[in-house]
Amino acid sequence: MTRGWTASATALALFTLLSLPLAIGAAPIVVPISTTPTSRRSTNKLTRRPKTTPKKWRGPTIEEVQRAALQTSSLHVGRSKSWLLRARLAPLLPSRFQVRYGDDFSDDVRITDNGDGYTNKLGSDRQRKLQFMAEWDLSRLVYQPEELKISDRHLARQKRRIDLLVRVTRLFFDRRRLQVRLGTPLTGEERALARIKLQELTALLDALTARRFHGRWD
Repeated sequence: MTRGWTASATALALFTLLSLPLAIGAAPIVVPISTTPTSRRSTNKLTRRPKTTPKKWRGPTIEEVQRAALQTSSLHVGRSKSWLLRARLAPLLPSRFQVRYGDDFSDDVRITDNGDGYTNKLGSDRQRKLQFMAEWDLSRLVYQPEELKISDRHLARQKRRIDLLVRVTRLFFDRRRLQVRLGTPLTGEERALARIKLQELTALLDALTARRFHGRWD
């Protein structure tokens, strides 16, 4: 009797322990496992931005356009400097220069005593001469009046030179800004007017540079 109760009590305790997790509502722990492992290298490739290379400018530079405009209008600095140099070297040349060429005749009178008296002999001598004569005005080495006139012309040309450079620079960059605008969304009318303005600016630059860059404008 005692053995039967002991076996029943043991079986009841074991059943209670096995059914305890179900009684308290315990749930199994699930560990998520990724079937597609990712690496840091692949993530970086997906988030890296593509490199964009800026459009290369194929037209002339502003320095080339300015230089061509000065050469076309003969307003480059070297021209004024050559005028001033020639004015300073001018006094080294003679202010007066003469050349003479001609015949020079001289009479020759000889008196000889031949015993019977004196005899006279007349003769003439002819010589050809070439003469050079030069005069210098040394005061011009210290003060040259032409330098004042050249200085005034140089200042006037310098002002015209600056005005030309300013005009060419504005036209050049107005044209570049208009090209950038043409790359943005515009209406049909706005795009047509912008293209006409672009042609106008290109024609003005061609006129100021003697069409040196015709066909090279981007």
